[in-house]
Amino acid sequence: MINFFRKIRQKLLTENKFSKYLLYAIGEIALVVIGILIALQVNNWNENRKEEILGDKLKVNLYQELLITHYHSKEVLKSYDFQIENIDFLLSQGANLNIDAFMQKSQEEWSMENFSFITFLLFFTEPYDPQSKVYESSLSDGSIKYVNDPEFVALLEAIYTSAQDLIEDLYFRETTLNERIEAYISENHKDLFEGDAQIINGLWDDETIKNLIKALINDGALRFKMQQKNNILKSKRYVLQFEIMPNIEKVIESHVP
Repeated sequence: MINFFRKIRQKLLTENKFSKYLLYAIGEIALVVIGILIALQVNNWNENRKEEILGDKLKVNLYQELLITHYHSKEVLKSYDFQIENIDFLLSQGANLNIDAFMQKSQEEWSMENFSFITFLLFFTEPYDPQSKVYESSLSDGSIKYVNDPEFVALLEAIYTSAQDLIEDLYFRETTLNERIEAYISENHKDLFEGDAQIINGLWDDETIKNLIKALINDGALRFKMQQKNNILKSKRYVLQFEIMPNIEKVIESHVP
């Protein structure tokens, strides 16, 4: 084929038909340019297809990760509700609280080695730490841009970044308050843990726990601190229940890969 075109060029030149040769040369250049453009277009199409496949796979992985986050969020929400309900009950009953009945009920609802129910109410802070490794990795390497679903990506940002920042701030405040509660009890009710107070398998004995509950009921300053803790818990529950969970459920229902 190359020899064929070469013969045509030579024939045109020998016959001094320069204008025809020029047109032929332009046509030949045009064919080359068109070939290059087609090759570039095919290459671009291949690259776009690779990115589309990568985006589709990433969306599936992000969706699967979000299903885990949904389950985790529901479990954390149950924990918030459990703490809030029992702290509200303690504070509302006050001197009318039947401590024995309360302890029996708590034993039926709560079982964890080396961690008493009253310790859970006073000092524990339930963290919100959803599964987000795939999401964070997609942000760090920039692959999130290949997901061709802007609303999906925006909702993930709201779930894993914006709203979670609010919970982390509340988590810090609650943890700080827990430390103040513990310091207050150690300073003002240290007699509860002296003398006959016993720690059995890492837990206080029942009598010490009863005395601690009595202190909580009768000490106004301690009650106020517990009310502050409960208010933070309710704020955490609100953010999770009404700002994070609806976005998770919207993604699950409307953005199935």
